[in-house]
Amino acid sequence: MPDKATPNPRRKAASRQQEKLRAGAPVCGRVTGIPLRDVRRLCLPPVTGAFGHNRPPLDDTALRLSLELAYMTYSLDLDPWMRAGWTDISIQVDNRLQSSVTGGESESVRSERFHALLNTWKLARARMALKEINPVSQVMGAFRQREKSDTIKAVTMLHPAADGRYVVAIGFMGTGSRFYDWFSNFRITAERGFHKGFQQLTQYFEQSVEHINFPETAAALSLPSLSLRDILLEMCTPHSRFTLWMAGHSQGAAVMQIFCHHLLHGWGVLPRHMVGYGFASPTAATGGIGRDPAMYPLYHILNTDDLVPRFGALEHLGVCLEFRTDEALRTAAYGWEESGAAAEARERVAPLFSHIVNMPTMLEAMAAFVQVILEEKTEETLTLLMEKRWSIAPLDKAFLFAGGKARDSLVRIGRQLRVAYRTVMGKRMDENLVAALREEMRPIVATVPLHTLLSALMANMLAPHRLYYPKREAGAYNYIVMQGRRRLHPYVWAENAGAYPARRYARHYAVFPRETRRVSRSVHPAYRPMRPSPRLNGVGARHIVRR
Repeated sequence: MPDKATPNPRRKAASRQQEKLRAGAPVCGRVTGIPLRDVRRLCLPPVTGAFGHNRPPLDDTALRLSLELAYMTYSLDLDPWMRAGWTDISIQVDNRLQSSVTGGESESVRSERFHALLNTWKLARARMALKEINPVSQVMGAFRQREKSDTIKAVTMLHPAADGRYVVAIGFMGTGSRFYDWFSNFRITAERGFHKGFQQLTQYFEQSVEHINFPETAAALSLPSLSLRDILLEMCTPHSRFTLWMAGHSQGAAVMQIFCHHLLHGWGVLPRHMVGYGFASPTAATGGIGRDPAMYPLYHILNTDDLVPRFGALEHLGVCLEFRTDEALRTAAYGWEESGAAAEARERVAPLFSHIVNMPTMLEAMAAFVQVILEEKTEETLTLLMEKRWSIAPLDKAFLFAGGKARDSLVRIGRQLRVAYRTVMGKRMDENLVAALREEMRPIVATVPLHTLLSALMANMLAPHRLYYPKREAGAYNYIVMQGRRRLHPYVWAENAGAYPARRYARHYAVFPRETRRVSRSVHPAYRPMRPSPRLNGVGARHIVRR
């Protein structure tokens, strides 16, 4: 009988084989399971799209990678990206830039430990800046926003591609958890053809292009230095070695649009060297910017239940891909409280904003809503509203900083909505229409307690807008990318003489044709095929294990 302490040669060989497989296995994304080093699909040559313009092809792998990039900007979970070969990472939070966060190949264990400590310190500083727990810092941050929005948040990094090419990734983060991160969203007036708040955020990022450096890539190319500005200038030439890939969620997707416009018009970057994917993208342009929106090399994934894509300005730059919401999505991804009272409240308040189809109608509906609250709710009710604790931190902080003057704050909001409408549309708001909307809303606002009313409204607005939940549970946009991407309907914004820009749909156009589908064979706990393959059973399974 063999001694149990003696190692089994077959077991040792199998263990070594498993270690080799693990070492060579691709590092996959946290939410989609896509290999993070698979950048080939981001460098595909342009094709003629559904609307007649040459543009980067819409690609399944690129879409899922973009969801991973948009997700990572919130968590700053850079470890899997660095293990997948992404390097020269820079993180910008407001006016602070943490540059050259990289895994790096070091010459000794000591220098490797130094790199690890330096990276940890830089990431910790960036994460602390995103939270801004210090009350004094919160107050100072809020005062900074009085004149201009500077709360830009972005991650920049680089990965080698085939044939001496490189992919430069920029992930723009959406609205953060600090209450003053929301200020730029509500700076609704127009500035140089764009939403003013989003335009200001873009300008702060663009000021950093000379300081975002790529030292490892510079060393590999035998260059003394390499900045994002150098890369963008090379992208103005037909044979650039660099492809710029951008992604963002919500506010981040709005900044992506304006930055893309600046690159095309101000820098002269060729659109063949760019591709971008936005999720829950607000409209960013007010029209008349000198270029057809369909020409921009951008794609926007939009949920029809989501109000945010109707917010901002008048047009999206790029092609919009609309998912027409169904009960399967709501059940799987909204995470709504299922108690009878909560469901009833959500159903009652749903008609309040049924009028909204674009930014002008949103301003009209909000003006009517604010006015009917002032008419139906007493000062005491508004004061109690401010004293309650809200599960939504930015709303809670906003009421706190209002200083106990809720009625005055609502009056100012009503005035600002009308100013924004006049700036964007070039005419005054139709007060007769606002009065009609107010009378439609009055029975609901008068009979539903204000706290219940606002809680139900926020639930209806936030759930369809989520990219993911804090514990990496799938949100609405994760569900659309992973399970609903073949049901997307493409459209672009087109000028409409004498009226708002209108949606122009591509009829009978397959966004992801089934005959061209390529499914990744990588194995990852976060990824499960939608339909189990017959090879996963019986003899086929044993054959795969032996291989």
